[in-house]
Amino acid sequence: MLKIVLLSLHLVTFASSRVVPNLDAIRTNMMMTEEKMLEGGSQTLTEKEILVDNLIRNLKREELNAGLRNLSTFAPAMHFFQAKPLIERSKIFEIIKKIPKGASLHVHNTASVSTTWIIRNLTYRPEAEYCTNSNGLTIFTAGDHKNCVDEAVNIQQRRFGMNFNQIRDFDAWLSSKISLVNDNPSIKHSNINEVWTEFEEIFDTIENLLTFLPFYKDYHYRMLQEFYDDGIFYTEFRTSFNELYDNFGNFYDHVQSAGVLYDVVREFGVTHSNFVGAKAIYSVFRRSDEQKLAKRVTMFTQVKMNFPNFVIGFDFVGQEDLGVPLICLQQVIGALPPETQFFFHAGETNWWGTSIDFNIIDAILFNTTRIGHGYALLKHPLLWNTVLTKNIAIEVSVISNQVLHLVSDLRNHPAAIYFALNLPVVITNDDPSFWNALGLSYDWYYAFMSLSPATSGLKFLKQLSLNSIKFSILSAQERMKMEKIFSVEWDRFLNEILQRNSFK
Repeated sequence: MLKIVLLSLHLVTFASSRVVPNLDAIRTNMMMTEEKMLEGGSQTLTEKEILVDNLIRNLKREELNAGLRNLSTFAPAMHFFQAKPLIERSKIFEIIKKIPKGASLHVHNTASVSTTWIIRNLTYRPEAEYCTNSNGLTIFTAGDHKNCVDEAVNIQQRRFGMNFNQIRDFDAWLSSKISLVNDNPSIKHSNINEVWTEFEEIFDTIENLLTFLPFYKDYHYRMLQEFYDDGIFYTEFRTSFNELYDNFGNFYDHVQSAGVLYDVVREFGVTHSNFVGAKAIYSVFRRSDEQKLAKRVTMFTQVKMNFPNFVIGFDFVGQEDLGVPLICLQQVIGALPPETQFFFHAGETNWWGTSIDFNIIDAILFNTTRIGHGYALLKHPLLWNTVLTKNIAIEVSVISNQVLHLVSDLRNHPAAIYFALNLPVVITNDDPSFWNALGLSYDWYYAFMSLSPATSGLKFLKQLSLNSIKFSILSAQERMKMEKIFSVEWDRFLNEILQRNSFK
């Protein structure tokens, strides 16, 4: 912050003069200072890293120049639903997919696995069904019909007798029920409340399918696999540990649900040598009534007591604009065990000077460990230094903020300012299933191409990985393992890029 003040004073000194002595030197010094202040700017690169950095910078420059010539095909400035095919053809994206990303620190478990896998795998199993609930919403299930108001349709039997084209269309219809993806997002969802309504309905559509015990296990194993394949070795996910059921009529409470998931994580670690682990942040819907909130506090206390190293913290979820502000949840927060760590969603809004964006102030006052989204932080400069000095990482979910109507052109995302000020930032993926993304690579692409300057390169990307590790809730032993794995995988990444591009 001091450097900003000094440079500003330097500018004021020459503002009234048309002739600036040593203009080129002063200008170069200011540009270099800004670059060093940028996320990762103070790093020193090795010889191998310099070669890869030069390659990445050149590719980035080519893509940016192409965008300057024809903005209509420039993926970083487009809505993700339209940009995705362009992103997948990007050479920068190909490199980003190979980068070891460290950790994923903000993702909701029931919106974490690619829609394609859910349709092609879970809905092709004999137990999968769909029906309609009392709100007229199509919901998926696997034998639990308590929310159905009509007779459940077996999906496998429904496909029987269909030809290839009919099956393709039917699967596309199923996919549309658990995805926000559409051809005209600005038309279909004209405002933030419309898109949030459909967004929250998808959680209702998918819930009963994913709480079927066999599906629950396989789904979460797939979540870890998709992340692992994208260079993610550790995950912290939001979850509510909802009651599970099986095909024998048995039900499993929240503690048993946590135990099942804990076993899935351990099982995954047995066969994946670079896997460091996964931990849960218990989440409660912020518009829940007092009775349900009290029940959820008890449930959190129980799962935390049974799995103290697996269940690491607490959060409130749901649309902030229409939700209960944190200040009004003080009694609930005070009822939680004193050692509880908080990971509050706060400032996921475009409003300013309301109880909604003031959630950021309250999250900090309640001693949150990280801030989920923090989109409105830009409007609260008093908090910038607090976030910096207290080392409170901002969990920035780039695509989510666009899809849920906070920003259209991601070059205007406030996280660009956070990076410029070198505030603690981690790039996260939030709900990738609902836009049929995989892992973190798509969000990283947008962060690199939209939220960092044209001159940034490997330093910025490496810092994203290092930040994800730094702000993870890891034991000393886990952190040592993670750092060792990252060091090996980072070197492997560099070697692969150099080999593919014939560097000597």
